[in-house]
Amino acid sequence: MIFMQVSSLKSCLEDSAVLVQRNTLDILSAAFPFHASPLTRSDQTAVVESAILVLLRRDMSLNRRLYAWLLGVTTAGTNSLHLYSNTVLSEPFKISNAH
Repeated sequence: MIFMQVSSLKSCLEDSAVLVQRNTLDILSAAFPFHASPLTRSDQTAVVESAILVLLRRDMSLNRRLYAWLLGVTTAGTNSLHLYSNTVLSEPFKISNAH
């Protein structure tokens, strides 16, 4: 079941429609907060890899939602980046030595 959720999230984040991406980021923030996600580390890394592609659209509403999810910004304005996200955020950017 988790595999289907991760696949669905990734597909929605890679969709060409801005509204689909926007709503998916809202769902991620509400149901899968980055600092307390029910997903495994590998699943969360896969979702982050897809979510990072949202930045290429250069849409401020998408960027704001993405950063809010990654940094854990709540309605109170607190930030939970220090709790968990440092290692998970760096994994998609690691360069593989296998050629």
